[in-house]
Amino acid sequence: VLFTFSVHLRKVKKSYDKNIIYDPSRVGPPINMSLGESNLSTYMSGETENKYGVMNDVREMAARLNIPEVIVDLANHLFMQVCQIKCMRGNNMCCIGTACLYLACREHGVPRTLKELCAVSDMSSKQIGRYYRQIGELLKRKPDNAAYIARKTMQMGLVCGRGAIALIAASIYMATKICESDKRSQKEIVAIAGVADATLRQTYKLMCPRAKHILPPQYRASKSALFICPK
Repeated sequence: VLFTFSVHLRKVKKSYDKNIIYDPSRVGPPINMSLGESNLSTYMSGETENKYGVMNDVREMAARLNIPEVIVDLANHLFMQVCQIKCMRGNNMCCIGTACLYLACREHGVPRTLKELCAVSDMSSKQIGRYYRQIGELLKRKPDNAAYIARKTMQMGLVCGRGAIALIAASIYMATKICESDKRSQKEIVAIAGVADATLRQTYKLMCPRAKHILPPQYRASKSALFICPK
């Protein structure tokens, strides 16, 4: 009996806590007593719940300002991207969400001022402006030319059936091709926007034949030829 018991003990593994014998019915790390009765999964779900709470707040702010759903989707997409950036962790998520909504409005050419956003949130214009600049720099957004291209593309109905993110990604890619100082590859744009390579290429190719009409006026004469044979 003693021999059998000793063999059994050698087969038993220890968990993270050396005082607790391994139990195959339990998974994950041992309970962290500093978290009280909660465990790691509860903590993570709480963090996720906070993010979705901010996204709902963004949706409510947009509704009060009559901001279109396509812009809300882009704002929440940007918000989730920012939450994955290490240097932004620990910052005020409500401020980040509001700044993402402001950035999305700018990219779509929808006139919403910082004062209007302050009126529907608890943030000051100084806070929103600071996060807006920081997020724009981190995500390397191109709000001016890209916003113009996206807006003209929507007005002309060139990419009907395509998602808002695909349109924005293709518009940013087109905008970077006319900017000599900041060329970016499709791979880089895809990584930032979170869309598939094929989706970006297909949307971009739909836009290229009408480049003369959707590029900002100052580039139409000199840059339209770049998009005759899109790559």
